[in-house]
Amino acid sequence: MNRFEAALEDIGRNIDALGRPWALVGALAVAARAEARATLDVDVAIAVENHQQASEVVSSLRDMGYRWHSDFGGLMTSFLVPEGPDAGLRLDVLFSLTGIEAEVAKRAERIEVLPGLELPVASLGDLIALKALGAGEPGREHDWRDLRALTARSSSKDLVIAHSAIALIGTRGHASASELEARLAAVLEGRETPPKNSTEP
Repeated sequence: MNRFEAALEDIGRNIDALGRPWALVGALAVAARAEARATLDVDVAIAVENHQQASEVVSSLRDMGYRWHSDFGGLMTSFLVPEGPDAGLRLDVLFSLTGIEAEVAKRAERIEVLPGLELPVASLGDLIALKALGAGEPGREHDWRDLRALTARSSSKDLVIAHSAIALIGTRGHASASELEARLAAVLEGRETPPKNSTEP
C-alpha cells in the first residue's frame, strides 16, 4: 500500500466514525465508476440536515487532526490531511454546495476504489448530474471529459437518476436544470459543448 492509498484508507475510516451517510465524489469516484484520472484531492459529500450538524462534522475532523484550509460559506470545507508523508493532500467536504449532497450520500454504494479498499461511492447517475453542474464553470474541461466517460457507461436507470438529481439541483436553486440538461444532452448526442441557443437565458 502506497502513501496515498494509506491516506485514503485513513480518511474513509475517520469519516465512517462520524456516523453519517457519505460518499466519494469527484475524480476518485469517477475513477471507480468509469475512468481513472490523476488527482491530489479527495472529495466527499456528507449528509447533514443543517448548518449546526455541518459545524459538528468540521469540529470532529479537526479533532482528528485534519487541518482547516478554507471554507465556502458553510457549503463546503477544505482540510489538509494530518501531518505526515501525505501532508498537503486536500480533503474537500461538501455539505450543500450542489444542493443534493444528502441524496448522493444516501444513494452511495460501497465498492472497491483501490485493491482491497471499499468505500461508499456516489452512484453513476448522481455523478453525471454533479459533472453536468461542474462543467458550467470556467476552466473545468475535465468535467466534460468525466461526463463523457460516465455517460459512456450509463444505463437507462443511471440516466433516470441523473435527470432526477438535475431536477432537484434546479428546484433547490443551485443551478438552472435546463442548462444542466442541455450539457448532458450535448454529451449524449456527441457534441463537445451545448449550442449557445440551447439553454434558457
